[in-house]
Amino acid sequence: MKGRELSLPWGEVEVILNQIDQYSYLFDCHSVRDVLINSPLGFTPSSDINDSVWLQSQSLLADERLEESTSFSVNEETEQQREVVPISEGTKKLA
Repeated sequence: MKGRELSLPWGEVEVILNQIDQYSYLFDCHSVRDVLINSPLGFTPSSDINDSVWLQSQSLLADERLEESTSFSVNEETEQQREVVPISEGTKKLA
């Protein structure tokens, strides 16, 4: 049997490490995973991301986005209501 080890030039390794570092700094687990999958390293994940902290943060972000979209709709309706000008049949007396 012969061992087959993967070898990359330092320039390619450095690019991969810099990408992983940048995405790690941003807590972007999916992008870190994509870098590893797309790199010629033979990485094949056996499951989805199982980082409890990251998954919880993604859930919170989704909730915030939902609140923002809901509040935008409410603000949009408020803007539409402001554009409605009531028309009165009687004349107003100025003091």
